[in-house]
Amino acid sequence: MTTPKAKVARERGAKEKSMRRSVIVSFLVFGLVAFGLARASHGQGLFDSGRLTEAERKSKLSELEALSTAVEGFGLLQIMIIFRGFKQGDCGQLETIEGPAKEGDAKNQWILADLYRQGLCVKKDDKEAANWLIRSAKQGYKSAQFDLGTYYFNGWGLRENHRQAAHWFLKAAEQGDRKSQNFVAKMYEKGDGILQNYIQAIRWYEKAADQGHWQSALSVALMYTSGLGSHPNPAKGFEWIIKAANAGYKPGQVVTAGAYLDGSGVEPNLVQAHKWANLASSSDIAEVKKLAVDFRSKAEKKMKPNEIVEAQELARNWKPSERKRKKEFSISKTLQLARVSEKFSDGLSPEQAKTKLTALGVPVTKDLFFLAVKKDNLGVFKLFHKAGASLETKKLGLTPLFWAVDFGSYKVYRYLMDNQADINAVDQESGQNPLVRAIAHSRWDIVQELLDAGADASQQFGISGELGLSSMSALSISLWGKDNPQLVTQLLNRGASVKERYMHERTPLHSAVSNRLIKSVAILLSAGADVNAKDNTGVTPLHESLDGEKRRVDLELVKLLMANGADPTPTTTGIMSPLLTASIQGLSDVVKLLIDHGAKPNERYRFSRGEIPYIVTDPKLRAVMMNGGTPLMVAAVSGHLSVAKTLSQKGADPTIEIQIGGVSHTASKLARDSGYDYLATAIATGNW
Repeated sequence: MTTPKAKVARERGAKEKSMRRSVIVSFLVFGLVAFGLARASHGQGLFDSGRLTEAERKSKLSELEALSTAVEGFGLLQIMIIFRGFKQGDCGQLETIEGPAKEGDAKNQWILADLYRQGLCVKKDDKEAANWLIRSAKQGYKSAQFDLGTYYFNGWGLRENHRQAAHWFLKAAEQGDRKSQNFVAKMYEKGDGILQNYIQAIRWYEKAADQGHWQSALSVALMYTSGLGSHPNPAKGFEWIIKAANAGYKPGQVVTAGAYLDGSGVEPNLVQAHKWANLASSSDIAEVKKLAVDFRSKAEKKMKPNEIVEAQELARNWKPSERKRKKEFSISKTLQLARVSEKFSDGLSPEQAKTKLTALGVPVTKDLFFLAVKKDNLGVFKLFHKAGASLETKKLGLTPLFWAVDFGSYKVYRYLMDNQADINAVDQESGQNPLVRAIAHSRWDIVQELLDAGADASQQFGISGELGLSSMSALSISLWGKDNPQLVTQLLNRGASVKERYMHERTPLHSAVSNRLIKSVAILLSAGADVNAKDNTGVTPLHESLDGEKRRVDLELVKLLMANGADPTPTTTGIMSPLLTASIQGLSDVVKLLIDHGAKPNERYRFSRGEIPYIVTDPKLRAVMMNGGTPLMVAAVSGHLSVAKTLSQKGADPTIEIQIGGVSHTASKLARDSGYDYLATAIATGNW
């Protein structure tokens, strides 16, 4: 018979297994293309042995492998040995390789082996190739040792022998060959050709990852996350994932995006999730690109407009670490050395401009063209343009005008405007135009010039190109910063609409009120904004004005809304009324204002448990709200004397009773039970 204690232990164990399984599945979905769990072209044993961990986890791998079929062949280590630099037409040089090889030169023995494998200048012969590899490998030549391991693993020219494969991979790994280190780690992890040892697997994965083998970084991350060789440690796993991402490894970037999205090993961060998904979306691997776009879309649905703009800017300014960073530095140095006068290209033909660039040692590439924009190097930019570069060419989906706006490159921006660059160009990913970007970056002089030049202020752009609940506009973006009534007026005069809807069906008025932009609120109202518009949860601008969690409640703002017809008694299931909200927060002036405009002092509330806002934590207050309490009862439980006094003077009935736990309660009793004796007496007697 199962004891209660055993039952609890079993349930806890099942829960831990379920959670671990969820983490593993989650990571596979995020980075399946990189973890190498699908079948590789050189054989199945190494990658799908059927064991992700001990017997208790056997079922997990089969589920993960079912997912792997969608991306088989991508992101996997391909065992191919290619001798670079020797072609069929170079066969006259064969003796320069064959002679030293026969005399015992290990490098030439390795090269000769590859010629036999490929059939270049000699008859293709895997056995002969294997013989030359053995001779080279025994002399300690690590490239030959790695290749010999692959021959044994695949049975090329030798009897298939995974134990021998592991032996030679280990030899090369000990000499620092990162591909071999990855293979050794895989074989230790799966127990393929070597005794299974998770500790050794982690050790070799980390050695390979330390040398920039980023597939190994993701593999060891999966081990840490799933608890292979240690207790589950998602945080440690994430350390390796972010290293791969920072190095520019696209599968690592999409895994990072997923981790930030769901909080796997790191605190959830939608801005970072969006940034990394955006970077990964340029991957050549279809499945990585698909996942990246999906993660970015999921993040955007939860983000504010300014957060999306921030994430896009982070992605644009991101620079990879290590080798790629050095490349970026060398490009910057090239531009710095090319001290080209801004008038240098005047009067030059395209061919002359190309000749000048060549003479300066500046290659005509898209990277340099856009780097000239980023650095505001007008001289180089003009030369590129003269040499034929289009002002509408795109990098990361953006034209030079977008880049000039984003980076504040005013010289290049001026040149683009003078040369009729398209001011209404649209970023196909985000749907934004240069005007929106200028507003997001608070480049008010550029905003003014774009508006004067006829920029489209009416365009709504949708996240990932989809209009609807997630759409935004120049007007909505302008209402997320400081109060700028002049800009709001200009946008409205240039076609922006006060009736537009964007994320969560919110209106510009919702945003302006939420951010306490009272001057902009007045302009929107005078332009015909619906003061009682509801978002998709039923929240009105008046509700927003009383949300003390976001911003300090501004009485003048509430007065402005009420003066323009705000309904003090909007009815929406699960949403606290304005009067209830004001009573909870102790806002006696607002309570008086609402009642003077028609709010009912004896309105009753009966919320379900799930409908009560999370900010209401007091159990007594929650009980009142769930059992038909009045504003006076809410004030009594909260100890708000001035609110209770105002309610009483405005007609609140102190004799109303509610049942809590089978016991009758009046506002006076609730105040006394909450420790507010003076308030209880005042409510009961009316003596304030």
